[in-house]
Amino acid sequence: MSGILERNRKRFLIWRKKQCPSCRTNNVQRFGFTAAATPRWRCKRCSKTFVWSNPTRSLLNERKIFIKWLRGRSFSELTDQYGHGPWKLKRLIHSWLERPPTAPDIDWPAIRHVVMDGTFFRRQSCLIAILDGKSHACISGAYPLSENSRLLLSAYFLRLRANGLHPASATVDGGRHMISALREMLPGIVIRRCLVHVQRQGLMWCRANPKRTDARHLRNLFLRVSRINTSEDRDAFLSDVQKWETRFGTALAETPERGRVVSDIIRARSMLQKALPDMFHYLDDPGIPRTTSMIEGYFSRLKELYRRHRGLAKARRAVYFAWHFVISRR
Repeated sequence: MSGILERNRKRFLIWRKKQCPSCRTNNVQRFGFTAAATPRWRCKRCSKTFVWSNPTRSLLNERKIFIKWLRGRSFSELTDQYGHGPWKLKRLIHSWLERPPTAPDIDWPAIRHVVMDGTFFRRQSCLIAILDGKSHACISGAYPLSENSRLLLSAYFLRLRANGLHPASATVDGGRHMISALREMLPGIVIRRCLVHVQRQGLMWCRANPKRTDARHLRNLFLRVSRINTSEDRDAFLSDVQKWETRFGTALAETPERGRVVSDIIRARSMLQKALPDMFHYLDDPGIPRTTSMIEGYFSRLKELYRRHRGLAKARRAVYFAWHFVISRR
């Protein structure tokens, strides 16, 4: 008996939400279905029948379909699940791609360490993303925005600073324009060079099997970069770098030879010298990420989803990626 009463109470509460569009009363009852199988309602006061629509619920259902499309569901899968035709789904998705998402509620001052990087899509447009070093969540992003334009990066970081973002550290891959814009717009920030990028670039310039003695010793130094876990390891590494510099560095800088091999060794030496001051901050603060691997994985997942919708018009891509920056926080 209690189950029947509970069902009747829920049914009564649902009915009370419906209002007659003519006399605005809640005293309505179910009155069959339309030809399209939509529930029809009848007003007990004026005896008029009507079909009740809930715009808020419809909007939430459309948003749910759009989010699933963003996360890689195809039109055929959405058609099988929701029963909508492909043209209706196309109109629905295009309508949502014309609405930029609202900015998420982020506690900007609480973010202490960030990881930022940029990536290109088909070598045409660049996307910049910033991840929280603690939660690995995307807190901000911009598309299109070139990581090689200091002016655009400075304006972007200035907007973030106005929102309240002023992290203690930023882990980057070593782009000079991004580093200079960060130091200009966020004074006092600690720049951390990604160890993987330093090691990968150095090994590429030193070659896999170098014939020169200086290149072999420099390559061994780059192989040790990712294995520095304590202050003792750091001090030993810096000491060996100084020994290499004393033995080979000065002569290498003064040599008149400028072949391809020598030029690459000079590049590797120059990169290591510039990166050393910003490589080992994580030993002093364990909260600082050592590498940008988390954002590389984020870009990999984002590109995989984007390839499923690679027919997207160029004018809609900015809103498409803006939605991804929001839903990736969930």
